[in-house]
Amino acid sequence: MSKMTRKEYDKRIEQMIDDIKSQNFAFPNDTAEKKLERKNKDRYDFIFFKETYFPHYATIPSGKFHRDIHNITNYHNTINAIAGPRGFGKTVDIAVIDSIWRAINGDHKFQIICSLNELVASERNAAIRYEFMYNQNLIYDFGQQVGEGQGSDEKFTTKDGCRFLAIGYGQPIRGKIFRSKRPTRILFDDFEDHKARNPKIGREKLQYVTEEAFGAFGPEGGIILWLGNLTHKTSAFAMFHDRCEAEPENDKICFWLFKAIVALPSGGEESLWPEGFPLERLHEIKTTITTAAFERHYQMNPVQDGLKFKSSWFKYYNRYEFDISKCSRIITYVDPSQTATGDSKYVATWGFYEGCYYLLELWLRQASLDDMIHEMYARHKKYPQARMYMEITLQQYLWSLLPKFAEEYKYSIPVFGVENKIDKALRIDLLEPFFQRGYIFFYSDKDHDILYLEEQLTGYPDHPMKDGPDGTAKAVDLFATTTMDTSYQGQPRESNSFHAMH
Repeated sequence: MSKMTRKEYDKRIEQMIDDIKSQNFAFPNDTAEKKLERKNKDRYDFIFFKETYFPHYATIPSGKFHRDIHNITNYHNTINAIAGPRGFGKTVDIAVIDSIWRAINGDHKFQIICSLNELVASERNAAIRYEFMYNQNLIYDFGQQVGEGQGSDEKFTTKDGCRFLAIGYGQPIRGKIFRSKRPTRILFDDFEDHKARNPKIGREKLQYVTEEAFGAFGPEGGIILWLGNLTHKTSAFAMFHDRCEAEPENDKICFWLFKAIVALPSGGEESLWPEGFPLERLHEIKTTITTAAFERHYQMNPVQDGLKFKSSWFKYYNRYEFDISKCSRIITYVDPSQTATGDSKYVATWGFYEGCYYLLELWLRQASLDDMIHEMYARHKKYPQARMYMEITLQQYLWSLLPKFAEEYKYSIPVFGVENKIDKALRIDLLEPFFQRGYIFFYSDKDHDILYLEEQLTGYPDHPMKDGPDGTAKAVDLFATTTMDTSYQGQPRESNSFHAMH
Protein backbone atom coordinates (compact mmCIF):
# COMPACT_ATOMS: atom_id res chain seq x y z
CA MET A 1 0.00 0.00 0.00
CA SER A 2 2.80 2.47 0.83
CA LYS A 3 4.20 2.11 -2.71
CA MET A 4 0.88 2.66 -4.50
CA THR A 5 1.25 4.74 -7.65
CA ARG A 6 -1.22 7.31 -8.92
CA LYS A 7 -2.16 4.95 -11.74
CA GLU A 8 -2.91 2.17 -9.24
CA TYR A 9 -4.85 4.63 -7.13
CA ASP A 10 -7.04 5.70 -10.05
CA LYS A 11 -7.73 2.07 -10.90
CA ARG A 12 -8.78 1.32 -7.31
CA ILE A 13 -11.10 4.33 -7.28
CA GLU A 14 -12.68 3.32 -10.56
CA GLN A 15 -13.33 -0.18 -9.23
CA MET A 16 -14.70 1.24 -5.98
CA ILE A 17 -17.22 3.42 -7.83
CA ASP A 18 -18.31 0.52 -10.03
CA ASP A 19 -18.92 -1.67 -6.96
CA ILE A 20 -21.10 0.99 -5.33
CA LYS A 21 -23.11 1.73 -8.49
CA SER A 22 -23.70 -1.96 -9.19
CA GLN A 23 -25.77 -2.47 -6.02
CA ASN A 24 -29.49 -2.98 -6.50
CA PHE A 25 -32.00 -0.64 -4.89
CA ALA A 26 -33.05 -2.30 -1.62
CA PHE A 27 -36.45 -0.65 -1.00
CA PRO A 28 -38.61 -1.18 -4.13
CA ASN A 29 -42.03 -1.14 -2.39
CA ASP A 30 -41.22 1.22 0.44
CA THR A 31 -43.65 3.23 2.53
CA ALA A 32 -43.18 6.28 4.71
CA GLU A 33 -43.78 4.16 7.81
CA LYS A 34 -41.15 1.60 6.81
CA LYS A 35 -38.67 4.34 6.01
CA LEU A 36 -39.19 6.00 9.41
CA GLU A 37 -38.89 2.68 11.23
CA ARG A 38 -35.71 1.87 9.31
CA LYS A 39 -34.10 5.25 10.03
CA ASN A 40 -34.98 5.06 13.72
CA LYS A 41 -33.33 1.65 13.99
CA ASP A 42 -30.31 2.97 12.10
CA ARG A 43 -29.60 5.41 14.92
CA TYR A 44 -28.82 2.76 17.52
CA ASP A 45 -28.06 -0.45 15.59
CA PHE A 46 -24.81 -0.14 13.67
CA ILE A 47 -24.87 -3.69 12.29
CA PHE A 48 -28.38 -3.11 10.92
CA PHE A 49 -27.14 0.10 9.28
CA LYS A 50 -24.17 -1.75 7.78
CA GLU A 51 -26.16 -4.65 6.38
CA THR A 52 -28.99 -2.40 5.11
CA TYR A 53 -26.98 0.20 3.19
CA PHE A 54 -23.71 -1.56 2.39
CA PRO A 55 -24.51 -5.03 1.00
CA HIS A 56 -21.39 -4.78 -1.19
CA TYR A 57 -19.32 -4.87 2.01
CA ALA A 58 -21.59 -7.01 4.18
CA THR A 59 -21.39 -10.10 1.99
CA ILE A 60 -20.92 -12.29 5.08
CA PRO A 61 -22.95 -11.86 8.30
CA SER A 62 -21.20 -9.82 10.98
CA GLY A 63 -20.10 -11.50 14.18
CA LYS A 64 -19.72 -10.52 17.82
CA PHE A 65 -16.24 -9.22 16.94
CA HIS A 66 -17.73 -6.49 14.75
CA ARG A 67 -20.12 -5.33 17.46
CA ASP A 68 -17.23 -5.28 19.92
CA ILE A 69 -14.97 -3.09 17.77
CA HIS A 70 -17.87 -0.76 17.00
CA ASN A 71 -18.56 -0.29 20.73
CA ILE A 72 -14.96 0.85 21.18
CA THR A 73 -15.72 3.88 19.02
CA ASN A 74 -18.02 5.21 21.75
CA TYR A 75 -15.19 6.05 24.16
CA HIS A 76 -14.67 9.82 24.12
CA ASN A 77 -11.39 11.62 24.91
CA THR A 78 -9.29 8.49 24.51
CA ILE A 79 -6.74 6.94 22.19
CA ASN A 80 -8.08 3.52 21.24
CA ALA A 81 -5.84 1.13 19.32
CA ILE A 82 -7.59 -1.85 17.77
CA ALA A 83 -5.36 -4.78 16.79
CA GLY A 84 -7.14 -7.48 14.85
CA PRO A 85 -6.51 -10.13 12.20
CA ARG A 86 -6.09 -9.22 8.57
CA GLY A 87 -9.22 -9.60 6.49
CA PHE A 88 -11.62 -9.43 9.42
CA GLY A 89 -13.15 -6.10 8.39
CA LYS A 90 -11.63 -3.55 10.78
CA THR A 91 -11.09 -0.93 8.09
CA VAL A 92 -14.47 -1.40 6.40
CA ASP A 93 -16.41 -1.22 9.65
CA ILE A 94 -14.52 1.53 11.47
CA ALA A 95 -12.81 3.66 8.83
CA VAL A 96 -15.64 3.62 6.28
CA ILE A 97 -19.09 2.60 7.52
CA ASP A 98 -18.86 3.83 11.11
CA SER A 99 -17.50 7.16 9.85
CA ILE A 100 -20.57 7.54 7.62
CA TRP A 101 -22.96 6.35 10.35
CA ARG A 102 -21.68 8.88 12.88
CA ALA A 103 -21.69 11.73 10.36
CA ILE A 104 -25.32 11.03 9.48
CA ASN A 105 -26.26 10.85 13.17
CA GLY A 106 -24.41 14.09 13.92
CA ASP A 107 -21.92 12.47 16.29
CA HIS A 108 -18.97 14.29 14.73
CA LYS A 109 -18.48 17.29 12.48
CA PHE A 110 -14.81 17.04 11.56
CA GLN A 111 -12.92 13.78 10.92
CA ILE A 112 -9.30 13.37 9.89
CA ILE A 113 -7.94 10.15 8.40
CA CYS A 114 -4.17 9.71 8.57
CA SER A 115 -2.16 6.98 6.81
CA LEU A 116 1.40 6.20 5.69
CA ASN A 117 1.13 8.90 3.04
CA GLU A 118 -1.49 11.19 1.59
CA LEU A 119 -2.37 8.86 -1.30
CA VAL A 120 -3.24 5.98 1.03
CA ALA A 121 -5.22 8.30 3.30
CA SER A 122 -7.06 9.72 0.28
CA GLU A 123 -8.17 6.25 -0.74
CA ARG A 124 -9.73 5.76 2.71
CA ASN A 125 -11.42 9.16 2.49
CA ALA A 126 -12.58 8.45 -1.06
CA ALA A 127 -14.33 5.27 0.10
CA ILE A 128 -16.52 7.49 2.29
CA ARG A 129 -16.99 10.21 -0.33
CA TYR A 130 -18.21 7.91 -3.09
CA GLU A 131 -20.69 6.16 -0.80
CA PHE A 132 -22.24 9.56 -0.15
CA MET A 133 -22.20 10.32 -3.89
CA TYR A 134 -23.38 7.04 -5.46
CA ASN A 135 -24.96 4.76 -2.82
CA GLN A 136 -28.61 4.98 -3.88
CA ASN A 137 -29.96 3.34 -0.72
CA LEU A 138 -28.07 5.81 1.46
CA ILE A 139 -29.21 8.74 -0.69
CA TYR A 140 -32.84 7.56 -0.64
CA ASP A 141 -33.05 7.60 3.16
CA PHE A 142 -30.66 10.43 4.08
CA GLY A 143 -30.47 12.67 1.02
CA GLN A 144 -27.63 13.52 -1.34
CA GLN A 145 -24.86 14.47 1.08
CA VAL A 146 -22.12 15.00 -1.52
CA GLY A 147 -22.81 15.91 -5.12
CA GLU A 148 -20.78 15.43 -8.28
CA GLY A 149 -17.75 17.67 -8.35
CA GLN A 150 -18.05 18.71 -4.71
CA GLY A 151 -14.74 18.57 -2.86
CA SER A 152 -12.03 16.04 -3.63
CA ASP A 153 -10.82 12.68 -2.36
CA GLU A 154 -8.46 14.52 0.00
CA LYS A 155 -11.13 16.78 1.53
CA PHE A 156 -14.87 17.25 1.22
CA THR A 157 -17.85 18.43 3.26
CA THR A 158 -21.31 16.85 3.43
CA LYS A 159 -24.57 18.78 2.98
CA ASP A 160 -25.17 18.46 6.74
CA GLY A 161 -21.83 20.15 7.43
CA CYS A 162 -19.49 17.26 8.31
CA ARG A 163 -15.89 17.74 7.14
CA PHE A 164 -13.65 14.86 6.04
CA LEU A 165 -9.91 15.39 5.58
CA ALA A 166 -7.13 12.97 4.52
CA ILE A 167 -3.49 13.57 5.45
CA GLY A 168 -0.26 11.60 5.27
CA TYR A 169 2.09 10.91 8.17
CA GLY A 170 4.16 13.92 9.11
CA GLN A 171 1.65 16.53 8.02
CA PRO A 172 0.51 18.83 10.85
CA ILE A 173 -2.73 17.98 12.64
CA ARG A 174 -2.62 20.59 15.38
CA GLY A 175 -4.27 23.77 14.27
CA LYS A 176 -6.59 22.13 11.76
CA ILE A 177 -9.93 23.97 11.92
CA PHE A 178 -13.16 23.61 9.96
CA ARG A 179 -15.21 26.78 10.39
CA SER A 180 -15.15 27.17 14.18
CA LYS A 181 -14.61 23.49 14.88
CA ARG A 182 -11.50 21.48 15.60
CA PRO A 183 -11.32 17.74 14.81
CA THR A 184 -13.43 15.53 17.03
CA ARG A 185 -12.46 12.20 15.46
CA ILE A 186 -9.01 11.23 14.18
CA LEU A 187 -8.52 7.86 12.56
CA PHE A 188 -5.18 6.14 11.87
CA ASP A 189 -5.29 3.29 9.37
CA ASP A 190 -2.50 1.77 7.27
CA PHE A 191 -0.25 4.03 9.31
CA GLU A 192 2.78 1.70 9.29
CA ASP A 193 4.34 -0.66 6.79
CA HIS A 194 4.37 -4.08 8.47
CA LYS A 195 7.83 -4.70 6.99
CA ALA A 196 9.34 -1.61 8.61
CA ARG A 197 11.54 -2.40 11.60
CA ASN A 198 13.22 0.86 12.56
CA PRO A 199 12.49 1.54 16.26
CA LYS A 200 13.47 5.19 15.89
CA ILE A 201 10.72 5.69 13.30
CA GLY A 202 8.38 3.72 15.56
CA ARG A 203 9.05 6.09 18.46
CA GLU A 204 8.56 9.12 16.22
CA LYS A 205 5.23 7.80 14.91
CA LEU A 206 4.04 7.02 18.43
CA GLN A 207 4.84 10.58 19.45
CA TYR A 208 2.95 11.83 16.39
CA VAL A 209 -0.20 9.96 17.49
CA THR A 210 -0.04 10.75 21.20
CA GLU A 211 1.13 14.36 20.97
CA GLU A 212 0.46 15.83 17.53
CA ALA A 213 -2.93 14.14 17.04
CA PHE A 214 -4.31 14.09 20.57
CA GLY A 215 -3.24 17.70 20.96
CA ALA A 216 -5.40 18.72 17.98
CA PHE A 217 -8.72 18.44 19.79
CA GLY A 218 -10.57 21.48 21.03
CA PRO A 219 -12.22 22.01 24.45
CA GLU A 220 -14.93 19.49 23.61
CA GLY A 221 -12.32 16.78 23.15
CA GLY A 222 -12.49 13.90 20.70
CA ILE A 223 -11.49 10.33 20.01
CA ILE A 224 -8.51 8.73 18.27
CA LEU A 225 -9.03 5.35 16.65
CA TRP A 226 -5.87 3.52 15.58
CA LEU A 227 -6.32 0.39 13.47
CA GLY A 228 -3.44 -1.98 12.91
CA ASN A 229 -1.81 -5.37 13.22
CA LEU A 230 0.66 -6.24 15.96
CA THR A 231 3.22 -7.74 13.58
CA HIS A 232 6.57 -6.57 14.98
CA LYS A 233 7.83 -5.34 18.33
CA THR A 234 9.54 -2.17 17.16
CA SER A 235 6.48 -0.62 15.51
CA ALA A 236 4.74 2.41 16.98
CA PHE A 237 1.66 0.21 17.38
CA ALA A 238 3.59 -2.29 19.51
CA MET A 239 5.16 0.50 21.54
CA PHE A 240 1.71 1.87 22.29
CA HIS A 241 0.63 -1.63 23.34
CA ASP A 242 3.57 -1.82 25.74
CA ARG A 243 2.71 1.58 27.19
CA CYS A 244 -0.91 0.54 27.78
CA GLU A 245 0.33 -2.62 29.50
CA ALA A 246 2.62 -0.54 31.71
CA GLU A 247 -0.13 2.00 32.58
CA PRO A 248 -3.26 -0.06 33.29
CA GLU A 249 -4.70 2.75 35.44
CA ASN A 250 -4.58 5.24 32.55
CA ASP A 251 -8.10 5.20 31.11
CA LYS A 252 -7.17 7.67 28.36
CA ILE A 253 -5.13 5.10 26.44
CA CYS A 254 -6.57 1.71 25.53
CA PHE A 255 -5.28 -1.19 23.47
CA TRP A 256 -7.84 -3.72 22.26
CA LEU A 257 -6.31 -6.96 21.00
CA PHE A 258 -8.31 -9.56 19.07
CA LYS A 259 -6.91 -12.93 17.99
CA ALA A 260 -8.28 -14.97 15.10
CA ILE A 261 -8.20 -18.18 17.13
CA VAL A 262 -9.49 -17.76 20.67
CA ALA A 263 -8.48 -20.20 23.41
CA LEU A 264 -11.40 -21.45 25.49
CA PRO A 265 -11.30 -22.06 29.28
CA SER A 266 -12.12 -25.70 28.57
CA GLY A 267 -8.88 -26.08 26.63
CA GLY A 268 -10.44 -25.95 23.19
CA GLU A 269 -10.45 -23.11 20.69
CA GLU A 270 -12.86 -21.20 18.49
CA SER A 271 -12.76 -18.67 15.68
CA LEU A 272 -13.12 -14.98 16.47
CA TRP A 273 -15.39 -14.66 13.42
CA PRO A 274 -16.81 -18.11 12.61
CA GLU A 275 -19.22 -16.68 10.02
CA GLY A 276 -16.32 -15.39 7.92
CA PHE A 277 -13.38 -17.54 9.00
CA PRO A 278 -14.37 -20.95 10.33
CA LEU A 279 -11.77 -22.64 12.49
CA GLU A 280 -10.91 -25.10 9.71
CA ARG A 281 -10.18 -22.23 7.33
CA LEU A 282 -7.89 -20.55 9.86
CA HIS A 283 -5.89 -23.75 10.27
CA GLU A 284 -5.56 -24.00 6.48
CA ILE A 285 -4.18 -20.46 6.40
CA LYS A 286 -1.77 -21.28 9.21
CA THR A 287 -0.45 -24.31 7.32
CA THR A 288 -0.04 -22.28 4.14
CA ILE A 289 1.70 -19.15 5.43
CA THR A 290 3.71 -20.86 8.25
CA THR A 291 3.10 -20.69 11.97
CA ALA A 292 5.31 -17.63 12.49
CA ALA A 293 3.47 -15.59 9.86
CA PHE A 294 0.09 -16.70 11.23
CA GLU A 295 1.11 -15.62 14.73
CA ARG A 296 2.05 -12.17 13.45
CA HIS A 297 -0.87 -11.46 11.13
CA TYR A 298 -3.72 -13.37 12.79
CA GLN A 299 -2.81 -13.86 16.45
CA MET A 300 -1.23 -10.43 17.01
CA ASN A 301 1.93 -12.06 18.33
CA PRO A 302 5.09 -10.49 16.80
CA VAL A 303 7.21 -13.61 17.14
CA GLN A 304 9.86 -12.57 14.60
CA ASP A 305 11.42 -9.16 14.95
CA GLY A 306 14.76 -9.58 13.22
CA LEU A 307 16.07 -11.36 10.16
CA LYS A 308 19.39 -12.23 11.81
CA PHE A 309 19.23 -11.08 15.42
CA LYS A 310 16.04 -11.51 17.45
CA SER A 311 15.31 -9.19 20.35
CA SER A 312 14.29 -12.27 22.33
CA TRP A 313 17.98 -13.26 22.25
CA PHE A 314 19.09 -10.11 24.05
CA LYS A 315 20.07 -10.78 27.64
CA TYR A 316 20.53 -8.15 30.32
CA TYR A 317 22.27 -7.68 33.65
CA ASN A 318 22.24 -5.01 36.35
CA ARG A 319 25.54 -3.23 35.93
CA TYR A 320 25.20 -1.46 39.30
CA GLU A 321 25.28 -4.83 41.05
CA PHE A 322 27.91 -6.35 38.78
CA ASP A 323 31.43 -6.66 40.19
CA ILE A 324 33.72 -5.95 37.24
CA SER A 325 36.74 -7.01 39.27
CA LYS A 326 35.57 -10.57 38.67
CA CYS A 327 36.08 -10.17 34.93
CA SER A 328 39.10 -12.10 33.76
CA ARG A 329 39.64 -9.49 31.07
CA ILE A 330 38.31 -6.06 30.03
CA ILE A 331 38.78 -4.39 26.66
CA THR A 332 37.60 -1.21 24.98
CA TYR A 333 37.10 -1.34 21.22
CA VAL A 334 36.94 1.78 19.07
CA ASP A 335 35.64 1.81 15.52
CA PRO A 336 35.93 5.22 13.83
CA SER A 337 33.60 5.51 10.88
CA GLN A 338 34.75 6.26 7.36
CA THR A 339 33.27 9.77 7.44
CA ALA A 340 33.08 12.43 10.08
CA THR A 341 29.33 12.18 10.70
CA GLY A 342 27.87 9.75 8.15
CA ASP A 343 28.40 6.40 9.87
CA SER A 344 28.08 5.53 13.54
CA LYS A 345 31.19 5.72 15.68
CA TYR A 346 31.57 2.92 18.18
CA VAL A 347 33.33 2.99 21.56
CA ALA A 348 32.44 0.02 23.73
CA THR A 349 33.96 -1.46 26.88
CA TRP A 350 33.44 -5.18 27.38
CA GLY A 351 34.18 -7.56 30.23
CA PHE A 352 34.66 -11.33 30.01
CA TYR A 353 33.23 -13.32 32.93
CA GLU A 354 32.53 -17.06 33.21
CA GLY A 355 32.43 -17.61 29.46
CA CYS A 356 30.13 -14.65 28.70
CA TYR A 357 30.66 -11.16 27.32
CA TYR A 358 29.29 -8.24 29.32
CA LEU A 359 28.85 -4.83 27.71
CA LEU A 360 30.00 -2.47 30.47
CA GLU A 361 29.52 0.81 28.62
CA LEU A 362 28.59 1.81 25.08
CA TRP A 363 28.94 4.99 23.02
CA LEU A 364 27.38 4.56 19.56
CA ARG A 365 26.77 7.89 17.88
CA GLN A 366 26.70 9.68 14.57
CA ALA A 367 29.19 12.22 15.85
CA SER A 368 32.48 13.91 15.00
CA LEU A 369 35.91 12.35 15.42
CA ASP A 370 36.66 14.97 18.07
CA ASP A 371 33.69 13.78 20.11
CA MET A 372 34.84 10.19 19.70
CA ILE A 373 38.36 10.98 20.96
CA HIS A 374 36.97 12.77 23.99
CA GLU A 375 34.96 9.63 24.71
CA MET A 376 38.11 7.52 24.38
CA TYR A 377 39.82 9.62 27.07
CA ALA A 378 36.77 9.42 29.32
CA ARG A 379 36.67 5.67 28.87
CA HIS A 380 40.38 5.29 29.58
CA LYS A 381 40.03 7.20 32.85
CA LYS A 382 36.99 5.17 33.93
CA TYR A 383 38.42 1.78 32.98
CA PRO A 384 42.21 2.09 33.29
CA GLN A 385 42.52 -1.69 33.52
CA ALA A 386 41.01 -2.11 30.03
CA ARG A 387 43.24 -2.48 26.99
CA MET A 388 42.01 -0.24 24.19
CA TYR A 389 41.91 -1.34 20.55
CA MET A 390 41.02 0.60 17.43
CA GLU A 391 40.54 -0.32 13.81
CA ILE A 392 43.49 1.11 11.87
CA THR A 393 41.48 2.21 8.82
CA LEU A 394 41.74 5.90 9.69
CA GLN A 395 44.72 5.69 11.96
CA GLN A 396 47.00 7.94 9.89
CA TYR A 397 44.34 10.64 9.84
CA LEU A 398 43.69 10.24 13.56
CA TRP A 399 47.39 10.70 14.32
CA SER A 400 47.10 14.22 12.93
CA LEU A 401 44.25 14.99 15.34
CA LEU A 402 45.56 13.47 18.53
CA PRO A 403 48.42 15.79 19.54
CA LYS A 404 45.99 18.54 20.57
CA PHE A 405 44.09 16.08 22.76
CA ALA A 406 47.29 14.81 24.34
CA GLU A 407 48.15 18.42 25.11
CA GLU A 408 44.70 19.03 26.60
CA TYR A 409 44.68 15.91 28.75
CA LYS A 410 48.44 15.98 29.47
CA TYR A 411 48.94 12.41 28.35
CA SER A 412 48.36 10.15 25.36
CA ILE A 413 46.22 7.04 25.39
CA PRO A 414 47.85 3.69 24.61
CA VAL A 415 45.77 2.28 21.78
CA PHE A 416 46.47 -1.02 20.04
CA GLY A 417 45.74 -0.98 16.33
CA VAL A 418 43.91 -3.95 14.83
CA GLU A 419 43.24 -4.73 11.22
CA ASN A 420 39.99 -6.28 10.10
CA LYS A 421 40.86 -8.84 7.44
CA ILE A 422 37.47 -10.62 7.34
CA ASP A 423 34.60 -9.23 5.29
CA LYS A 424 32.21 -7.16 7.41
CA ALA A 425 29.13 -9.22 6.55
CA LEU A 426 30.91 -12.43 7.53
CA ARG A 427 32.13 -10.88 10.78
CA ILE A 428 28.60 -9.92 11.72
CA ASP A 429 27.20 -13.31 10.69
CA LEU A 430 29.71 -15.00 13.00
CA LEU A 431 28.26 -12.99 15.87
CA GLU A 432 24.81 -14.56 15.54
CA PRO A 433 25.44 -17.77 17.56
CA PHE A 434 26.86 -15.76 20.48
CA PHE A 435 23.51 -13.99 20.85
CA GLN A 436 21.44 -17.07 20.10
CA ARG A 437 23.20 -19.10 22.81
CA GLY A 438 22.99 -16.33 25.40
CA TYR A 439 26.70 -15.51 25.70
CA ILE A 440 26.26 -11.73 25.34
CA PHE A 441 24.77 -9.46 27.99
CA PHE A 442 23.70 -5.81 27.69
CA TYR A 443 23.14 -3.60 30.71
CA SER A 444 19.48 -3.46 31.67
CA ASP A 445 19.19 0.31 32.19
CA LYS A 446 18.89 0.95 28.48
CA ASP A 447 20.20 4.29 27.31
CA HIS A 448 20.09 5.83 23.81
CA ASP A 449 23.22 3.96 22.76
CA ILE A 450 21.89 0.52 23.72
CA LEU A 451 18.59 1.24 21.97
CA TYR A 452 20.49 2.31 18.87
CA LEU A 453 22.62 -0.87 18.94
CA GLU A 454 19.51 -3.03 19.30
CA GLU A 455 17.92 -1.12 16.45
CA GLN A 456 20.88 -1.84 14.18
CA LEU A 457 21.01 -5.50 15.24
CA THR A 458 17.30 -6.26 14.74
CA GLY A 459 17.31 -4.25 11.50
CA TYR A 460 20.34 -6.04 10.10
CA PRO A 461 21.03 -6.50 7.20
CA ASP A 462 18.50 -3.92 5.96
CA HIS A 463 19.34 -1.19 8.46
CA PRO A 464 21.41 1.59 6.81
CA MET A 465 23.86 1.57 9.75
CA LYS A 466 25.87 -1.56 10.53
CA ASP A 467 28.64 -0.12 12.71
CA GLY A 468 27.05 -1.33 15.95
CA PRO A 469 26.85 -5.01 14.95
CA ASP A 470 30.28 -4.80 13.29
CA GLY A 471 31.93 -3.21 16.33
CA THR A 472 30.33 -5.77 18.63
CA ALA A 473 31.51 -8.63 16.42
CA LYS A 474 35.08 -7.31 16.44
CA ALA A 475 35.06 -6.68 20.20
CA VAL A 476 33.96 -10.25 20.92
CA ASP A 477 36.57 -11.58 18.50
CA LEU A 478 39.34 -9.59 20.24
CA PHE A 479 38.99 -11.65 23.41
CA ALA A 480 40.08 -14.71 21.43
CA THR A 481 42.65 -13.18 19.09
CA THR A 482 44.67 -10.83 21.35
CA THR A 483 46.91 -11.35 24.37
CA MET A 484 45.64 -11.10 27.94
CA ASP A 485 48.32 -8.75 29.30
CA THR A 486 46.51 -5.77 30.84
CA SER A 487 49.29 -4.52 33.07
CA TYR A 488 49.89 -1.25 31.19
CA GLN A 489 48.42 1.85 32.83
CA GLY A 490 48.27 5.17 30.99
CA GLN A 491 50.26 7.82 32.89
CA PRO A 492 50.22 11.62 32.62
CA ARG A 493 52.82 12.81 30.14
CA GLU A 494 54.29 16.08 29.02
CA SER A 495 54.77 14.63 25.56
CA ASN A 496 51.87 14.90 23.11
CA SER A 497 52.69 11.71 21.25
CA PHE A 498 50.01 9.09 20.61
CA HIS A 499 50.80 5.43 21.24
CA ALA A 500 49.36 3.08 18.65
CA MET A 501 50.60 -0.49 18.90
CA HIS A 502 49.84 -3.21 16.42
